[in-house]
Parts: sequence; structure tokens; C-alpha cells
Amino acid sequence: MSLGSFFRLKDKVPVEHQTDCVCVYEFLQENNTDYVGETKVRFGSRSNEHLLTDKKSAVYKFKNENPQLNISKEDFRILETGFTRKVDRKLAEALYIKDINPRLNEQVKSWKLSLFN
Repeated sequence: MSLGSFFRLKDKVPVEHQTDCVCVYEFLQENNTDYVGETKVRFGSRSNEHLLTDKKSAVYKFKNENPQLNISKEDFRILETGFTRKVDRKLAEALYIKDINPRLNEQVKSWKLSLFN
């Protein structure tokens, strides 16, 4: 056994700073999922966009319409990671939206899912 097997040689990278965190995530308020999304950018960057800069985001609009609520990055949580292909992320996102039915997700375009062609 090597000395490195007894100790962690590198600090664990916080989730919001992981660069390979291609994921499906949720936005929660009062323990209810209000939004589900997918991203290939850093999780921390995407949650910041929802809160501060992405004016088309449903979460951004919700935050501005409800200034009395204390909405922060801690209200975002990763549901699943490891999607290397965009189609896999989109499919997982669609399945989570179908299952959870979050109130802020406005589906402009959806993927048609079928079992048989």
C-alpha cells in the first residue's frame, strides 16, 4: 500500500465548480420542485444565470415577481449527472419534468417520446 491510499491528496471540488458536471438540476422552494433544467456549463454558473442575468429564465422571472422570497444558489440541486450527449440530457430533463411536473417549466417545444416506431 502506498501512503496516498491513506490520505486524500486533492481537495474535493465543490459541485458548483466542477467542470465536467453535465447535469439535470432542479430549483426548489419550500421543499417543492418549481423548475427542472439541464446544462452543460458549470452548475454554479447556470444557477447564477437563473438568479442574476438570464432574463428569459422562469426562475429569474419568479424571483423578480416575488421579491419577498429569499431565493439563493442553495435552492438549486443536481438531480443527475454524467450525460455526455445533449440528447441524453434533454431526454432525462423531459422525463424529470413529466414525473415531477414543476410549476415554472413552460414547455415551448417538447420531445415526442414513443416506445414503438
